[in-house]
Amino acid sequence: MCSLRTFTPAGMSEFQKRWSSASEAGTSLDVQDMLEHVNWTRVVATEAVIEFREFANRRKCGEYFVELFSSVQESLKAASIDPAVSVELWTWLSACWCEWLQQKDGKPLRLSNGGTLGERSRWIFEPTNRRRYYRHLLAGPYLILVTNQDNPQRVQILLYNDVVNPNTRWVETICGSEEVIFNKQLLGAMSSKLIDPTTGRPNSSAKALTRRGSYFINHEIDEIGTIDRLTQVCNQLVRTWDLNVTDLQQMTNLFGTEFKEFFPGK
Repeated sequence: MCSLRTFTPAGMSEFQKRWSSASEAGTSLDVQDMLEHVNWTRVVATEAVIEFREFANRRKCGEYFVELFSSVQESLKAASIDPAVSVELWTWLSACWCEWLQQKDGKPLRLSNGGTLGERSRWIFEPTNRRRYYRHLLAGPYLILVTNQDNPQRVQILLYNDVVNPNTRWVETICGSEEVIFNKQLLGAMSSKLIDPTTGRPNSSAKALTRRGSYFINHEIDEIGTIDRLTQVCNQLVRTWDLNVTDLQQMTNLFGTEFKEFFPGK
């Protein structure tokens, strides 16, 4: 257990320098000595509220930080810190979970681009970049969950997966579209269709609806009713129609029979 802190400008500079060096060399990132450094950090909440733990999935990760920030709400306010946009806060939290975020099942995580770090946005939060804000390994799950606290099951399609290796086809597709990620009715329809409520994980029908477009081209078949098509059509429809409606029937009437799988009985 330790107190909640955030990086100072000097701390951010040092973290970025260490991250860049480790990324270029393909080595692990070591920032343990930075966590309570007098010049690189400042205290946000003096009480010991940070409890390191491993997260079974992105939903558990998001729930932890929603609860944490709720418990120190007054301290965050006094420090003028908004968790939804604070780069310094999330970078310090990345440092706290640094060793674990470079592992999977207790072994070094090897990513396609070499090493265990991956792209910069996995570690340093980019809240103003609509194509990258959700890629931060810790902030991404928090942001998705905090905006759907009224019904977390609605976004289970984005939260069932692993924290340190999270990007499935549909996480990228859905989060990359503002029209979809902020449409609660549409997210609910997707989760209802693709997630088994008894396990919280994708069901058997998910595979056919989340294949890459190249699959359909190679097999000379039409890409009908997939998540990619659904987001494309949504992006087109939103130019003319207000799709943020409470009546699912109104939305269903616009999408057409191609997507009947997502709107059963409609």
